[in-house]
Amino acid sequence: MSVLHSLCQYCQHRSSGAESTCAHCGAPLEPAAAHSGLPGLRKVVADAERVAARAAGGAVAEVGKTVTGVERTARSLLTRYPAALAGIVVLAVFAFAILRWCSPALLPLGTTSPAGLLPASLRVALSCPDSAAADADQCVLSAHDALLAGGLSRGRDLSLTIRVVSQDRMTADIGRWRAAGASIVSDGAVFASIAPTMALWYADTRTGLRIETAPFADQSAARTFLRRAALTG
Repeated sequence: MSVLHSLCQYCQHRSSGAESTCAHCGAPLEPAAAHSGLPGLRKVVADAERVAARAAGGAVAEVGKTVTGVERTARSLLTRYPAALAGIVVLAVFAFAILRWCSPALLPLGTTSPAGLLPASLRVALSCPDSAAADADQCVLSAHDALLAGGLSRGRDLSLTIRVVSQDRMTADIGRWRAAGASIVSDGAVFASIAPTMALWYADTRTGLRIETAPFADQSAARTFLRRAALTG
């Protein structure tokens, strides 16, 4: 069939004449070449955005960026490869985008453990022996370290549990911390709060980094540690 035939935007009915509207449903027509053998691309995009929105919550903006990239890639592929191959590529990229935001968080390339995401000043000061928990680092900061100078931990070593979690898990944890009556220090891309027990609860929504500590001497001590360790501005 000639690529000069027109294709309906809505029902995908083909018209072989010079009609400006579809003989089947009356909708506007577009040249079939614009779809290059993939008439369902727009529907795939719309469906994938809806699924991603339901599944990923706050990650919709990121999925939207992927959608735009996929559309550009599909247009390029369709000029060189059969439509079936381009369709497979489109669906595969959408599947990756959705799984990326629904699955447990993955450590960034080059990072071997959750503690690797910490600011350098804190990371080098910690002792993190091998832990039985595969998804967490159990670390200790010596009471004699400069980060705890001034009795921030009442002279005791400070234990920290460091994880990288999924966006869904992080959202749930932050909600739980709020409900527990934590004193909030930072409430943006970085959420930092002090528990009623004076433990520190910390979550970086950009990286998935999540930290819980043993209790500090008081709220002032916890806030001072956050600044010294460069966990907040």
